[in-house]
Amino acid sequence: MKKIISMFMILVLIVMAFPITEVHAKNSKKVYKAYYSWIKKKAPKGYNSFKLIKLDNNKTPELLAVKHEDMCDEYILCTYKSGKVTGNNFISGMAGGSWYAWSTSYIPKSGKLFYGEYIRSNGEETNTIYKLKNGKLKKKYIGYISPELRGYKWNKKSVSKNTYDKKLNKIYKREKAKDFSQLKYISKKKMLKKIKKKM
Repeated sequence: MKKIISMFMILVLIVMAFPITEVHAKNSKKVYKAYYSWIKKKAPKGYNSFKLIKLDNNKTPELLAVKHEDMCDEYILCTYKSGKVTGNNFISGMAGGSWYAWSTSYIPKSGKLFYGEYIRSNGEETNTIYKLKNGKLKKKYIGYISPELRGYKWNKKSVSKNTYDKKLNKIYKREKAKDFSQLKYISKKKMLKKIKKKM
């Protein structure tokens, strides 16, 4: 009798799991179809290299498009929610004879993205940490450094250098991060072919 009950419970679990798996598969196909359409119809001119990344820990990836320039690269990070693809713009590299510098990185499967901006002329630095949740990328923490004013701010509140460094290092583990500029990208043609297989 116990054996029959155990077998029945296993069967129930399998039946319950199947619809969930099927829903995930359908949702994934919708995401890939949306990315495919965005690349074909909406990707701006010059954005010819692409990569799928796992910024958060859900079943579907995010799409990263890049436009390569001489001194810096321009990125569009595409996220998906409810049938809509949203592009988020970032930069990595230098400009203005290295007077301005930007860096963009992310920690895989954490939902966290780091965007740093640096002005060489006065040493000002802005470090923004974004959080991806439910398909939306939002600013979560903003750190600001002004050597001229000898000041540090964290989410608009003045803090000491020690406190600033602790907060930044605790929230964003840079040793686990991947820089956008160091990723391997593929051509538009190859990405479309890759995505089409998943649709």
